[in-house]
Amino acid sequence: MASIKTYKDIVAWQRSRELLLLVYELIKKLPADEKYGLSSQMKRSAVSISSNIAEGFARNSVKESKRFYNIAKASLEELKSQFQICFDLEYLGKEDSDKVVDLMDYVGALIYKWSNSQEKNLNNSRASKTVN
Repeated sequence: MASIKTYKDIVAWQRSRELLLLVYELIKKLPADEKYGLSSQMKRSAVSISSNIAEGFARNSVKESKRFYNIAKASLEELKSQFQICFDLEYLGKEDSDKVVDLMDYVGALIYKWSNSQEKNLNNSRASKTVN
């Protein structure tokens, strides 16, 4: 497994960045009257995902880090809801829907795995310190 030296090495961050770029691409298809409404909120949600992964990585404790990873997951859920609204209003078609939903599900799974791995790493570190 590759060494994680910066937040940019975290696969969850990498895929959340990919999601962010897709969101910005799809937002261009929304009606102009959504520019300051739904589009703006979707951008904030998408930016929040990768930003909170990065911030979580920089925190000094697993508890603090997990709090930011949880915020990233919450922002992802918010983004899913916003896309559901877009689909319900028929702003986006099935192909766009399938593409973004698949990527959102994948990013969610990666954030979950990353967050849990950090707790496991801490527990393994504690166990090895008590054995020595």
